[in-house]
Amino acid sequence: MVEIAQIKMNISGCREADTPATYAQRGMWWAMGVMSEDDAFFNEGWTIPVPGGARIDEVITVFRRVVERFDTFRTTFHSSEGTLRQIVAAGGSLVVRVHDCGAATVEDAAEDVLQGLVSTGFRADVEWPIRLAIVVKDERAQALVLGVSHLAIDLRGWRVVERTIARLLTDPSMTIPEEVGWQPVDVAAYESSRAGQAANEAALDRWRRILSSAPPSMFDFDTVPEERDRYWQLRMTSSALAMALTVVADRTRISNSAVLIAAASTVFGRYSGHTETVGHLNVANRIVEESENVVGYLCWDSLFHVESEGLSFDEISRRCFRAALDSYCHGEYDRAQALAIQENAEYRLGAKIDLGWQFNDCREAIGSVAELALSAPYDFDARRDETRIAFVDSWPHIGTRFYIDVYDEPDSIAIELLCDTRYIPVAAMHRILRAIESLLIAATERDLTPDEIDRSIDLPLARSGTGWIRHGKGWVNFPALRQAWLGLVGPSAATFAEPLSDGTFRLVAYSGAARGYRGVGDVHTAFVRALGDRTDICAPDHYIQCSDTPMDISDKDEWNRCAVTKQGTGRDGREPSAAGLDS
Repeated sequence: MVEIAQIKMNISGCREADTPATYAQRGMWWAMGVMSEDDAFFNEGWTIPVPGGARIDEVITVFRRVVERFDTFRTTFHSSEGTLRQIVAAGGSLVVRVHDCGAATVEDAAEDVLQGLVSTGFRADVEWPIRLAIVVKDERAQALVLGVSHLAIDLRGWRVVERTIARLLTDPSMTIPEEVGWQPVDVAAYESSRAGQAANEAALDRWRRILSSAPPSMFDFDTVPEERDRYWQLRMTSSALAMALTVVADRTRISNSAVLIAAASTVFGRYSGHTETVGHLNVANRIVEESENVVGYLCWDSLFHVESEGLSFDEISRRCFRAALDSYCHGEYDRAQALAIQENAEYRLGAKIDLGWQFNDCREAIGSVAELALSAPYDFDARRDETRIAFVDSWPHIGTRFYIDVYDEPDSIAIELLCDTRYIPVAAMHRILRAIESLLIAATERDLTPDEIDRSIDLPLARSGTGWIRHGKGWVNFPALRQAWLGLVGPSAATFAEPLSDGTFRLVAYSGAARGYRGVGDVHTAFVRALGDRTDICAPDHYIQCSDTPMDISDKDEWNRCAVTKQGTGRDGREPSAAGLDS
């Protein structure tokens, strides 16, 4: 294969605009910033075969009409003083690269070209978010290749582009179908409208409700030395899982996706020692009719929360269906406002809220295996022998801890699991994937009791070290908390865990001269700030400042005999003074 030409494609006479970015665009901009120089992670790419071939100039015309019609492909993004804007250009140019496949097959050549298009990130402030190429054989275009920044498009939007290209290849002069309605600038206008603001407020109210009652984190357990690249992705391909999922969904009359969410949340709940799952579902955000066929990036993370203590698997699946539906209805929100709600909740809880459990069902159908599952004998043992788990890739930094992507294959299902190996080592990733498969196979015959769920999963707890105690709806490494408290206020201090009737503990922190902090509010704020991303400890529930320090700081009775100068929870709801916070 060899590149034989670079053709400059000029664009002019299109709509231009300068508007605020949409909620989803702002979210993706943040995610790409986390990846930094590895932001090519978020590039998307597709190849489109041209049956019978076409002239190169005909394909250039198709490309031109697509870029002219869809604003997202002529958009750059500019951030100033914390505000992200989308700038849609009326015109410009793109270079279309032409490759002759030579001795390679068209399919192999197109795949190689695609990898070249998506292997480097886009400079979103100066570069249009699309790269184009053509693969030719015998001077006829045989495949179109498009590399696109995820900031510009999601899968639903791509399907509109795909249909449009297929029709234009048949008739390059045709009118682009009326199915195309809003564009991203129209979505931004809707988000600032009364209806859009009402949707935002409803979603934010839901954030407040969930974060006030859910566990602050599902990752309050022992960490381990991470891999050289901290974040690993594995891919499990399993026809057994696909068949089992279809059978369970059919038996329970619950959606296929909800059953898989239930399996993923239940397995990780057993691993982390939690009976509540809190995290994110990736949702399409195409509820408003005019947004159904938007070519742009609309999907984003919506808060997900489900309680499963004492429930059978069918009951968990039903709850997951309702919880997922609630997530799908509340995915349009201002991320900055949601983060402010999260920070306020962290202050009140005195704990890092970690929403790193994430699930994204990318399937558009349930695959041909569904029909097979409902007609063929269930030889799950034989099919499990065919299950494969393979390494996909690794990265030094990604903004998640546990992320599942689900894809349909012709005769199986593929689950890609991306994990922070500081929290979930690679060996545990393998066991978690296999446990999801085992759980669903076990659920094909009947509803599973909690004990039967445990036996089918057969996972060791991640929290295996000593010193862990229950606190609220989470866990705290008490020796680590004691050290953190001493590090904050100095050696004249101690922390005690008081047992409560429900098996949890109340954390009480004493201090003598607390390094100049003016009150318990200042101390609490300083502690929460010092937590950073730590999920193994939380702030004390009650602070007691004394005028002096007992001889034996490990004796609580001696502390109680000291004169108290200030005490309280430190969570009075007021913005604390900044004085002394950096002491």
